[in-house]
Amino acid sequence: MKTYVRVFIEIIFLSFLINSALAQTYLNAGEYFINTDPGEGNGILFYPKDGNFDSFLEEFQIIISTSSLNEGVNTLFIRFKDENGNWGKVLAKPFVVRDASAFYVHLPPKLTNAEYFVDNDPGEGNGTGLNVVDGNFDGVYESVIGSLNTSALSEGVHTLFVRMQDENGNWGKALAKPFVVRDASAFYVHLPPKLSHAEYFVDNDPGEGNGTGLNVVDGNFDGVYESVIGSLNTLSLSEGIHTLFVRMQDENGNWGKALAKPFVVRDASAFYVHLPPKLTNAEYFVDNDPGEGNGTGLNVVDGNYDGVYESVIGSVNTSSLFEGVHTLFVRMQDENGNWGKALAKPF
Repeated sequence: MKTYVRVFIEIIFLSFLINSALAQTYLNAGEYFINTDPGEGNGILFYPKDGNFDSFLEEFQIIISTSSLNEGVNTLFIRFKDENGNWGKVLAKPFVVRDASAFYVHLPPKLTNAEYFVDNDPGEGNGTGLNVVDGNFDGVYESVIGSLNTSALSEGVHTLFVRMQDENGNWGKALAKPFVVRDASAFYVHLPPKLSHAEYFVDNDPGEGNGTGLNVVDGNFDGVYESVIGSLNTLSLSEGIHTLFVRMQDENGNWGKALAKPFVVRDASAFYVHLPPKLTNAEYFVDNDPGEGNGTGLNVVDGNYDGVYESVIGSVNTSSLFEGVHTLFVRMQDENGNWGKALAKPF
């Protein structure tokens, strides 16, 4: 079927050069023809956009029907006549005519059915039907959905085939997708039995079930993993390295392997901080020692001798001392009556 298109050509004369015979004259007429010149005045007339030939420069829009033209290259010719009746030089513009159908998008027919099969083709239309996702087979592209029962398939590699039928009854090529069937048990997580008891012992194994029981933190032995707690009395253990063993029993009565953890027992006194005795007195003397307890007493700053460290205060009368270097000595007595070494400070 012949399809017609229309070609729109707009020519704007920004500067139209004419020969001397046409110089400074208005345009009076215009015509065009295609391919073959019918002779001056025998072409198809056209008019300025403003409707009147009244200017040296004119703007035109020409609408050309190409229905009678052959596909391929054609040439548009345009010429003008001035007010003196003189025709100007022919202007040529090649253009191409195409069948309009060349620009149409030819969509494939709509889809009406879809099916699948596994491994062996049962023949077109004999596969398992697939549903369209949007509910209707009404497009040239469709998304389909279905379920595949693999219970009858052997373990290993299989191939799923899907094909579709169009509104003309034609079946398309089956699309293939390999897949693997596995025994469902291969994906199960096999948990160990629940724990029911726990015990510990130190150094020597008394036999399964004869250790010291441990309590479960959450109050119940009801899981395959449990956190246990207990206390270890080390009073009967000698100083040195020992080994703590812990083992658990499951709900089937089986004992697990004892887990070992070395530890060290020390005499508790090794960790005590032995503070010196509290202070009870302080005295000072200058230059010559009068003997312990015979110096001049010093007062404690906080008012009470009740600590192992004290700050003391007192005054020194220097009126009886000659000018020059002297030495101040301070010493303290503890609650056991012992005097410490006198500390010296020259002045």
